[in-house]
Amino acid sequence: MLRFGWDGRRVQNLSNKILLNAVKEFSPLKLRIGGSLQDKVIYGVDPQQPCTPFVKKKSEMFGFSQGCLPMHRWDELNGFFKKAGAVIIFGLNALNGRVHLPGGSLGGPWNSTNAASFIHYTVNKGYTIHGWELGLWEMGGALLRLLGFCFWAFLWLSSFVAVDAVGASPPAGASKGTAVVDGTTAIAVTDDDFVCATLDWWPPEKCDYGTCSWGLASVLNLSCRMLRFGWDGRRVQNLSNKILLNAVKEFSPLKLRIGGSLQDKVIYGVDPQQPCTPFVKKKSEMFGFSQGCLPMHRWDELNGFFKKAGAVIIFGLNALNGRVHLPGGSLGGPWNSTNAASFIHYTVNKGYTIHGWELGE
Repeated sequence: MLRFGWDGRRVQNLSNKILLNAVKEFSPLKLRIGGSLQDKVIYGVDPQQPCTPFVKKKSEMFGFSQGCLPMHRWDELNGFFKKAGAVIIFGLNALNGRVHLPGGSLGGPWNSTNAASFIHYTVNKGYTIHGWELGLWEMGGALLRLLGFCFWAFLWLSSFVAVDAVGASPPAGASKGTAVVDGTTAIAVTDDDFVCATLDWWPPEKCDYGTCSWGLASVLNLSCRMLRFGWDGRRVQNLSNKILLNAVKEFSPLKLRIGGSLQDKVIYGVDPQQPCTPFVKKKSEMFGFSQGCLPMHRWDELNGFFKKAGAVIIFGLNALNGRVHLPGGSLGGPWNSTNAASFIHYTVNKGYTIHGWELGE
């Protein structure tokens, strides 16, 4: 699902042809306008009232004050939606008028006056809204289960540092130390055109909280909420889908990471004398699945697709291969890199371009 967040602090350009053509390729794309701050939005339907943007405020819920959606911006967005052929689901401000209760929660009736005026404005303008969502909190995510194929586009500009808590006991075999972070020196710079997506590994049997949400999450059917390549050797996955190809092309150069939890348990089928079997659900195993294999004919097909689409590939290697179970449930010992080395050798000999190798999830 492609999400438009709330950010009144900068003008967002809707004339970008790459964005327009990419959304068109997924037509009809279900486009949900919402997120945490949707519940704190005021709609600027009254020209006599000021329409001010969100302001950072630590004391407020979500760390921001109320913010306003100007109607000229709503008009611009609907012009874009119409051109792109998008199907719109809009999340309303369900916290408007509610009051703070003891314990930090909110209660009381919803003041729907502003939302009603906004819906009236939208109808009078002839804008088509496929569905109205009554607040992020009210819905509890139920809307997502009603939608068909959606595509999440993530634009990540982030970095992180992980440091053990002060005073914490080091794990077995480790020693205490001090980490000093020099925040004044950049060690890497994100490209101006950086757009990335992760192509994951979970087979359809992957279930969480009683829901097997991955389904047939492959290019074969695109019946999933997120666009992913799953590893499932039991069926051929079709990469000739023109909609998929053209959509990836529109984000060119799209950084495409092939990875996820199961990447550490993948065996690469470079040895024709060895069986290449798919993942099997197994509760006793880490992540709930056995080892699984990536056949080289599938790797060849994927690289053909990547080349056509102009994607930039980052591949996550099987860093748990050869490691053994230690007391406490963790894994230790040296990495057996033989299979990964053979896979890299195969990839290089085939002339496939890999932008980066990631050593484990």
